[in-house]
Amino acid sequence: MLGSLAGGALFLVPGVRRALGVGDAAPGFRPSRLLGALAGFGGSSVLAALSGIVLVGRLGGAFPNSDRLVIAVAAAVLGGISVFTFRGGVAGTLFATAFLVLAENALRLAELPLWLVFSLVPALAILFGILIGLALDKIAGPEPQR
Repeated sequence: MLGSLAGGALFLVPGVRRALGVGDAAPGFRPSRLLGALAGFGGSSVLAALSGIVLVGRLGGAFPNSDRLVIAVAAAVLGGISVFTFRGGVAGTLFATAFLVLAENALRLAELPLWLVFSLVPALAILFGILIGLALDKIAGPEPQR
C-alpha cells in the first residue's frame, strides 16, 4: 500500500511525468515512453513479488487460488480505474480494496456460500465500477494534452 502511494505521489510531479512520457499523445515510438512503461511494469512486479513473499510467509506455503484475481480486478475498477480511458487514482483503489475485504469478511461471517462471496460480489463490484467509470469519463472529458 505504501509503495503504491509513493508511486502515485511520484507520478504527480510534472517533471517525472514528462520524462517518462506519461500523458503524451504524440504518435510514434519514443524511448521515454518505453522507459516509463518498463518503470511502471517493473515497479508493479517488485511490489507483487514482495506481497507474494509476505503472503507465503503468513500462510506457511503457496497454494493455487484464483479467487483473489477477480477481487483485485474488482477493487481496481470499483476504485475508479477506468476501463475505457485507463485513468484513475491510487486512493480510490485502496478504499475499494478495504471495502471489498470488509464485505468479504462480513459475508463469510454470515455463512453465505463461498461462490456467492468470491464470485457474485466481485462481479457486481466490477459492473458497478464500469458504470461509474463510464459516467466519470463522460463528465471529465478527454485528458488535457501536456
